[in-house]
This record gives sequence, C-alpha cells and structure tokens, in this order.
Amino acid sequence: MSYADLVNQSPKANRTSTDRLILPPRPPSRGSLTPEPKRSVSRVRYSLIPTSPIHRQSSERFKLNRNTSISQKLFQTNSQEIFGGPRRQSSCGSDISVPNSPTVNKRILPSKPSHEIQFSDIPSDFYISPMDWSKHDMIAFALSTKMVFINPKTEEVTVPQAPYEVTSVKYDQSGELLAFGCDDGHLEIFDVPTLRPKSSYDIFDSTILVSDWNENTIVSGGRDGMISLIDTRCSPHDLSIYNNIHLEEICCVKFNNKNPNILATSSNDSTVKLWDIRFLEEPTIVFSEHTAAVRAVQFSPTTTNIIASGGGTSDKTIRLWNYTTGETVSVINTGSQVCNMFWNEEYNEI
Repeated sequence: MSYADLVNQSPKANRTSTDRLILPPRPPSRGSLTPEPKRSVSRVRYSLIPTSPIHRQSSERFKLNRNTSISQKLFQTNSQEIFGGPRRQSSCGSDISVPNSPTVNKRILPSKPSHEIQFSDIPSDFYISPMDWSKHDMIAFALSTKMVFINPKTEEVTVPQAPYEVTSVKYDQSGELLAFGCDDGHLEIFDVPTLRPKSSYDIFDSTILVSDWNENTIVSGGRDGMISLIDTRCSPHDLSIYNNIHLEEICCVKFNNKNPNILATSSNDSTVKLWDIRFLEEPTIVFSEHTAAVRAVQFSPTTTNIIASGGGTSDKTIRLWNYTTGETVSVINTGSQVCNMFWNEEYNEI
C-alpha cells in the first residue's frame, strides 16, 4: 500500500484533551484567544541592548526557495514494517530513503537496555522536558524533587546543587553547559564540569517547558505560549520575550542545524511554526496538518528544507514536510501519540 493510500484512508479525528498524560495547572486566564494575534516583544522587565548579537539587524534575510518540490517519498517501506512489528525488527527493517542523502547502512539494535536505574519520583507531565544526553555521555535527569546526573557507562549518579521544580533540561553543543528551566519561570545556566551555577534569568511567570541552544543563544518556551531568546554573552538582564507565539502551551522549540537563524516551535494548539529569529513579528510558515498537540519536531540533518513533526493521542502520525512550501512529503501512522523524536544523521533514521 502506498503512502498516498495510507493518508487518504486515515480519518482526521478531532483533538481532545486526552493528549495530556496528566492535566497540569492551567495558567491564569488570558485574553481572547483569537487566531493569529499581533505579536509583541515584552520589555516590561528588561531592556534590550541594540548591539546584542541576536538583535543586530542583518542586511539579508535567509531566502526561502519557494520552487523547491520533493517528489520522492522519504519512506519507501510500509509503515507497519517500521512501527508495527517488534522493536528490533522495526529498526533493521526500516529503509528511510532521503533524496541526495548518504547511503544508509542497515543495522540491528539490541532488544534489551544496556543499563537500568530505578527512580521513584519521576515526574508525570506530558509537556515538560526532564531529560537530555550530552556529547560526553552524561545524562541530566530532572526528578520531582531533585536533579541528577547519570553516567550510563559507570551507572554513577551525581546530585548537584540545582534548583528544585526543574521542568526542562538542555545541554549546549559542547556538553559543558546545561540550561535548567524551572516551574516558576526561572532559567539557570549550569557549569557541568564544576557542578556549579553560572548565571540565572527570571523569564516567565509560568513554567518553562522546553529549551534549545544555538551556540551562545538559548530559546525557551513557556506554558503560556511565550518564548524567550537569551544571548549568554550579554547581561542576564538583556533578553527578549515574545508574546502570542502560540495560543497554548509551547511543546517544542528547535533550532535548525543547518541555518541557525531558523527556529521551529510547536504547540498544544496542533500547529508547527517556522521563524526567522531576526524577524519574529510573523512566522515564515505555519503547518496545521496535525490534529493533536505536536510534542516532537526535528529538522533533517541530511536533506535541506525537510522537517519531521509528531502528533499526540488523536493524531498518532509522524509527518515529514517541506518547510519552505508546506508540502507534506510522507505520513507515518505510529499507532500511538508521539512524545519525542531523534533524527540519527549517520544512519538517516528517525
């Protein structure tokens, strides 16, 4: 069966509140949630430095190739071969073919975990991002009452002096710095080698759910649909807060690994939006094909202009699409909500 047939036969279900694993406390009542409100930059608490690197005006915006069209399917096998069988079979049986990408080597993954550590106070919230893995093989994990670092090779567990109520963790590209987002809207940068705080920022009045790094820039998304941009080379008081990025919770923020000026955001409002961080007044494109919260977004590391997004309980699909044209390239029905994704560049696997 072709993917066109799969798409045509898949009914579009209405979104329900069951996308959430638990119902978190709702933020204070906001104003009228009308579509596409005018976005503004909040400067109530902070002043912006005109020469800040992330606010310096560029003479040329990144150019979108609107004529780009991908006719080949990224997935050349039946979706059940990828997601329907046992985990080991699905890993070696998938044949993800991306145009103009390196040759993909098939491999067999172990069916059992190599390490296992038991914790009793793992948080249960669909929207938070409590775990990240650094390039130095150090896992940062936020529990309900504390923060821990786990070495998966030695199984050593370290408890640093970190703020409680951590809801988001994200390593920078070097693995030397870790951004903590907290339930009270506070963000802290942690120096991993010394296990000491480096800098802190008071960002939102609501929970920080997700964060991402691009060299010296940190983007964070909140429960009230706002995002912030921080240049870590500047004063902690110099940051930008953008209102009305989405109408509901920010579920994912992701910088493009090929173009650092491109940012993707997704939300409980079922949309994915692409932005140029130099011009955040309006998104460059809005993708509205999902029918549930979009918790997972990944840019392709091998193919230009391709992005993957995963939908929640009433959607159950991974959609690959061209973010310059909005054209859907492939749709995979996973049979379950998609909570996270990772795109492996070496094997070109999701």
